[in-house]
Amino acid sequence: MENIISFSGNMTARINFAMQQNYVPIFRNVVMTNLTDQELKNVRLRISFDPAFANTFESSPADLPPSQPVEISPVNIVLISEYLFGLTEKMVGSVKIEAVPVSYTHLTLPTIYSV
Repeated sequence: MENIISFSGNMTARINFAMQQNYVPIFRNVVMTNLTDQELKNVRLRISFDPAFANTFESSPADLPPSQPVEISPVNIVLISEYLFGLTEKMVGSVKIEAVPVSYTHLTLPTIYSV
């Protein structure tokens, strides 16, 4: 499948309990760029985590004009303090960033675009 949206932004490389206690943001911003020649309407940014050390984030719908970056900010990730506090050793997790269309017209698109 061809990529039709690219993602960029600023994310903290490591997450820990102290960051949650001191309200350090995980993402400063995320920029979505529509790589097609048609506008994509009502697209939501969704960020999920594995393991689930934070709640899934979903933005308000945004319209993505062709070839123009759209910044989503602030990205308010809510960390789960009980999960982080219970860790006794370093672990590796992953972040899934997706563009999810709420509705679209004049385009046939897959349901979810992810990186």
